[in-house]
Amino acid sequence: MIRCKRLRVSRLLSRAGWAVLAVNAVACSEWSAEPAVTEPAALREGAAEPAANILLISIDTLRADHLHAYGYDRRTSPAIDRMAQEGVRFADVVAASSWTLPGHATMLTGLDPASHGVVAFRGDSSLPGEVEMLAERFAAAGFRTAAFAGGGWVSSRQGFDRGFERFRSAEQTFRFSGRLKRAVRNAWNWISRHRNERFFFFLHTYQVHMPYKPPRPYDRMFDRGLTGPKRRSLPFGALSTWARDGVKNRAVAAQIRKLYDGEIRFVDLWIGKLLGWLRSSGLDRRTCVLLTSDHGEAFGEHGDFFHDRAKLFQEVTSVPLLVWCPGRLEGGRVVESPVGVVDVAPTALELAGLPVPDDLDGVSLVSQLRGDVVPPGRVLLSDVDLSVERPLLSNHDPEPGFVLGLRRGSYKLIYRSTDGSRQLYDLASDPSESENLVLLRPDVLADFEAPLAAAIERRRSLPEASVARPEAANPGFIEELRALGYVE
Repeated sequence: MIRCKRLRVSRLLSRAGWAVLAVNAVACSEWSAEPAVTEPAALREGAAEPAANILLISIDTLRADHLHAYGYDRRTSPAIDRMAQEGVRFADVVAASSWTLPGHATMLTGLDPASHGVVAFRGDSSLPGEVEMLAERFAAAGFRTAAFAGGGWVSSRQGFDRGFERFRSAEQTFRFSGRLKRAVRNAWNWISRHRNERFFFFLHTYQVHMPYKPPRPYDRMFDRGLTGPKRRSLPFGALSTWARDGVKNRAVAAQIRKLYDGEIRFVDLWIGKLLGWLRSSGLDRRTCVLLTSDHGEAFGEHGDFFHDRAKLFQEVTSVPLLVWCPGRLEGGRVVESPVGVVDVAPTALELAGLPVPDDLDGVSLVSQLRGDVVPPGRVLLSDVDLSVERPLLSNHDPEPGFVLGLRRGSYKLIYRSTDGSRQLYDLASDPSESENLVLLRPDVLADFEAPLAAAIERRRSLPEASVARPEAANPGFIEELRALGYVE
């Protein structure tokens, strides 16, 4: 628990609680002034009272290495870059899964997929009632709670509305650019109305998700000669064709990446606006922003595009996490040790001054925000069910099984349950995961055997209701998923 003295930060905001804004990946060119670079970040003793409010924003499908702050050569993310300079950037963040539903279930519970049980790719998947959501914990502590989500796999159907007094999702609204604008403006309006109360707010957008339709001028920002079936509106069928060609044709693969980068740059604009509004109102001095994502996106690195295969390579499991707390964190620090999306919920709870339950799989990262060094040896888990490779409306039973990813330090083990195969990589020397060390490093493999056996046992103990089966999904839900590329 962090205890600090109260600061009066503005006439409007005096005597109101501290705020925490957790964000899942975005940025803005209009957030323009060059930030001052300070000493490495640490929680300032006596700088402000523990946060009373939380806003968590998740940018679906954002891979870390397409942000300039994470070393990308294109200027896709000026607002996020400034967040990194003014806050704390976690350099190595492990996603809990390679697709939206289990990834967000972990983000909003602090539980690994095997603990919350939402692993199957099927239309009726939902969070078990006994799993306590982050919003429920805040509501029980007297916080006002609200969420604006993108629908699809993040909606009330899956139980994501639990604990929110107001939950609004963008079902059946498929103009992604318009949806983002409305969501950010609605978020700010709600925050403004409740700025003198303690609150938890969750903002989620699919803007970066396929089918990659950035509005002008972002559709051509990184490729002025852009060509294709429909330059600004590529249906999933066309993207699938492009992806098949992209595996063979580097020029096509590069073009898909440029559309994706255009989406990131557009999202960056609107997050920058939101952060600018926080600054102009003075709320930034009582606000912490956590920016992250549920999973990344593949662009042919291991023979696949998008994230619809049961694979857990870095392109789909490496995501950003930044924490921005003006007046409380000095900027510019980078935490190199691996952490997980599973840590977002407990971190938000501690920043808000609430207790972190002992039964969570994730841990609070507040000690790392202070600058403490975390002892090595922690194992982080990723999980994807083989049902993701079955078309949602198929009448054929999927092959039962799962793939697990285990991270310990720089080493990563990938296990496939159907054949017991193992792949071992040293990400420090082989970030592209091209050299399997299973036969070369039996000592490292042996270190993974105990945590792997425990993870397999937990996964296989899931109740039958959590395993995949064909279903007759709601037509409206199917249309939402078709807009996101999950249904052809």
